[in-house]
Amino acid sequence: MSLDKRPVLSRDARGRIDTDTLLQLAAATAEEVKPISLVHLDLRDLCSFTDHFLIVSAPSIRQVRAIAERIEERLREEAVRILHREDD
Repeated sequence: MSLDKRPVLSRDARGRIDTDTLLQLAAATAEEVKPISLVHLDLRDLCSFTDHFLIVSAPSIRQVRAIAERIEERLREEAVRILHREDD
């Protein structure tokens, strides 16, 4: 996906980001690094601490880290604060 086709995050009057758009942005960014698989879990009706999980796999730990770093970098560009990330 080219840079100009990435979803743009918009915030509501209270500064909240639409989580569906945030998910699309993270998934599109991960796709740029060509993961083996990308799985979205919709947790909105199942738990109170998150709306989505995005699970990405790649053939090596180096590529997994590159994907995670690329997503974090893109989210920082959008001024999104990352509260937690699972690591190896």
